[in-house]
Amino acid sequence: MELVDTQWENGSFTWFKGDNKEASSRIDRFLLSSEWDGSFSNIKQVPLQRLVSDHVPIALQFGSWEVPNLISTSRIGG
Repeated sequence: MELVDTQWENGSFTWFKGDNKEASSRIDRFLLSSEWDGSFSNIKQVPLQRLVSDHVPIALQFGSWEVPNLISTSRIGG
C-alpha cells in the first residue's frame, strides 16, 4: 500500500522542545492511502493552537468527495 503525506498548511513543525523552542520537528502527521488521496479534493493538514502539550494538534481538512457519475446524461429515445 502506498501512503501519501498530504499538504501541510500554515506551519512547519508539530513538536517543540523547551519554552524557547530549542529543537523542533514535524513528527506528527496524517498519512493517507493513495485511494483516499484520489477520492477527496483539497486534502490538507492544518495545525491547531498548542495549549499544554509540546505537540501541536493537527486537523485533517478536505473538500468534496468525488463520486463517479453512474447515470448516463444521454437522451433516451431520441
